[in-house]
Amino acid sequence: MSSLIKFAGLIIIGINLFACIAKPISPTPLAQAEQLLAQGLTRFEHGQFEQAISLWQQAAQLYEPTDKIKYLQTLINLAEAYQRVGHYQQALELLENKALITAKALEDNKLLAAVHNSLGPVYFFLGQTNQAQTELTQSIQLAQQTNQPALQTLGLLHLALVLADQPDYPAAQATLKQSIQLAQQHQLPQLALKGSMNQVWLALKTQDKAFAQTQLTSLWQQLPQQPNNHDKVYLLFKLYEFAKQLSWQSERLQAILTTALATAKTIDDDYMLSQAFGEIGHLYEQQQQIPLALQYTQQARSAAQSIYAPQLSYRWHWQAGRLFKAENDIDNAILAYQQTKAAIDELRTIPPEPNRGCPTARPDFNTIIKPVFLELANLLLQRSQSQADKFAARQVIESLKTTELQDYFQDDCLTEIWGKPRQIDEIASQTAVIYPVVLADRLELLLSLPNHEIQQATVNNVTAEQLKPIVHTLRTQLEAGAANDNYLKPAQQLYTWLIQPLQATLATNQINTLIIVPEITLGTIPFAVLHDGKQFLIEQYALAITPGITLTAPTPNTLTPNSSVLAAGLTEVTPEIAKLGYRPLRLAHAELEKLLTLYPNQHHHQLKGTNFTIKQLKQNLINEPVTLLHLFSHAQFAPEFKNTFIVTYDDKLTIDQLEQLIKISQYKEQALELITLSACETVKGDERAALGLSGISLKSGARSALATLWKAWDEAAFHLTSEFYQHLQQFPSASKAQALQAAQQSLLTSQYRHPHYWSSFILIGNWL
Repeated sequence: MSSLIKFAGLIIIGINLFACIAKPISPTPLAQAEQLLAQGLTRFEHGQFEQAISLWQQAAQLYEPTDKIKYLQTLINLAEAYQRVGHYQQALELLENKALITAKALEDNKLLAAVHNSLGPVYFFLGQTNQAQTELTQSIQLAQQTNQPALQTLGLLHLALVLADQPDYPAAQATLKQSIQLAQQHQLPQLALKGSMNQVWLALKTQDKAFAQTQLTSLWQQLPQQPNNHDKVYLLFKLYEFAKQLSWQSERLQAILTTALATAKTIDDDYMLSQAFGEIGHLYEQQQQIPLALQYTQQARSAAQSIYAPQLSYRWHWQAGRLFKAENDIDNAILAYQQTKAAIDELRTIPPEPNRGCPTARPDFNTIIKPVFLELANLLLQRSQSQADKFAARQVIESLKTTELQDYFQDDCLTEIWGKPRQIDEIASQTAVIYPVVLADRLELLLSLPNHEIQQATVNNVTAEQLKPIVHTLRTQLEAGAANDNYLKPAQQLYTWLIQPLQATLATNQINTLIIVPEITLGTIPFAVLHDGKQFLIEQYALAITPGITLTAPTPNTLTPNSSVLAAGLTEVTPEIAKLGYRPLRLAHAELEKLLTLYPNQHHHQLKGTNFTIKQLKQNLINEPVTLLHLFSHAQFAPEFKNTFIVTYDDKLTIDQLEQLIKISQYKEQALELITLSACETVKGDERAALGLSGISLKSGARSALATLWKAWDEAAFHLTSEFYQHLQQFPSASKAQALQAAQQSLLTSQYRHPHYWSSFILIGNWL
């Protein structure tokens, strides 16, 4: 929807650049500004928005002291160019802080109307719908008062889209009708066409397909007759998009794209040329005409190289990769996918803004990034001619995991907390890292060994569709309780798929610690419970999970008997918290007392009862750096990060708040070694919730986290955490992974031997 605002994009430039005809080269600043302004317009019309921005920035600097009207016109053009590359915040700052102030100072209502008209779409993209409506209403009124029918028509076009978003479809339809009538009355055919195209969009939104068909057919008869310009090509692409939704035959679709291609060639618009070639290539791909599809796709890639357009480049590189793969040209397919990934990475460097569908909107993780990254890994593992391919595939998986966490936490700075990414192969002897890679037709296991070697094991005919129900059954049976051993069959099946193919290599290399980088589905279960028919995996290996080795700082454990400890337990709650279903934890007092006996020093502080508040947590972290933060309270990890929290006496502590609190302590240049959440749970079997848990140490700023996948039995949790801390004290050289192994093994020989009690505990992050 919001991309339809681009229909009106060039009209501002058309209105305001009435005096931007290039003049002969002159050394005067004004003449230089005129030339830069004209050059910027040429770049803009050719889809070279970054170059237009650079030229108009220079022109604005030259105009500012000499010609305020031209200065203002240039600012409006510059704001439009910023929008085209997705920099809406920059466009807003430019319009509010410079253009609006200048227009008011000039007391020129014509130009003021243009500024308000530009502000409307910017506010809309930034999600400020009410402000967008206010700006557009002002623009329409001023344009009417100053006899600017084109600008008034344009404002009505924008306003209709804002009204549709509310949604107020009748008002949107009426506003569009008014816009079209005004355009026809004042002989503005292209604006009338834009209004009609928006009517098609609105008809599709309201399921009025009959009207949409009639209107679109009429537009297809009119558009080819229009003058060749950027807007005509754009409207042809919208015509193609809507025609596909209305199931037009491929011959008609191809005719639309051919017309768009011919127009783009005529006006020398590289951006639109690339899009036209690429869309025709995609049409041929759908028709399984691979050679023709590849021919057009290659031309689309070539056209995109001449401009800065990663939003186009990734699409056509990806398309080429699929086509090369269809021809079984694996080498070129890999190269194309690598170029796709590079373009996506480039797009992701654009600062995030709360817009809704800007031209360079970041690719969606689930529909674009994940499929591209997995297919690249698939091709590398399929070729797998050398260790280099395996290393490259592993790096792609690491990048995928990083992006996955950033997507969940909506935080691009998430991975910066440990500074530069670690070398993946900086792992201790007798430690190996397993990457399960679930592909469309098979399961691939990558095993990173301490000798900088990667072993690959292929498990054929194990797909995501087969894996998910087994994983779900295991999780359900473990979480249900200790009444039966129904967990055993799925635990053995998963061992057969995930561990057995690597068992001989693990034995040969004398591995005693396994670090798992779980695929998202596998993040919902504890690997400790996998069973070989005789014993659990935890009886063979110390285990930890990490969202990625590059995201983990495998540094020696700094937790000692004299470490600074902050422990908090939910021993009381307010009536408001109780109404939400959260009660004090029965063994909270006992767990805090046990922790005090293990760390009985002056640096041990506890919060309980009415003192367990966010304010008191903050105060304690300000007063002293903390090495161990132990929170014995309800915690929920939800599919949506915003719904993830830890319960305190009188409030819910969000993970963002926790991150900020821990940063207070880290300013004292001592890292938080471990955060323990001994009563947390993920939403049952939810993959994204488990993903959030896997990233908790990274998000909170702790080197490691000890947490539970589901709420453990109070007594079992009490005994396990006690054993964990005791082992670390008794064996200073032991790793945290080994301490958790010892604690879980101790429960295996107790009344809590059923994995329901002990397997939910997982170590996340730094395993040392």
